[in-house]
Amino acid sequence: MAYAKAVMKKVRATKKQAGAGKGVVVIGFVVAGDGGLADVKILQGSGNAALDRIALDHIRRAAPFPPPPEAAGRSFAFEFVGK
Repeated sequence: MAYAKAVMKKVRATKKQAGAGKGVVVIGFVVAGDGGLADVKILQGSGNAALDRIALDHIRRAAPFPPPPEAAGRSFAFEFVGK
């Protein structure tokens, strides 16, 4: 659980790019054994292609993450909110 908190803290601390419009995008991502991104994809799009792209880029810019401990979950979902 502490690992998930560390990953989400890093995602939230990453500066959001402005100007993509309003909406909510749910991004799913998987952390590789070395802390890099193994996979990143849109789980629920906003209907705004520009906002969806910025949400994907947000996760890519947050990486790399700390390498996950042996028993830690590596799959995460993040709700990116454009305002």
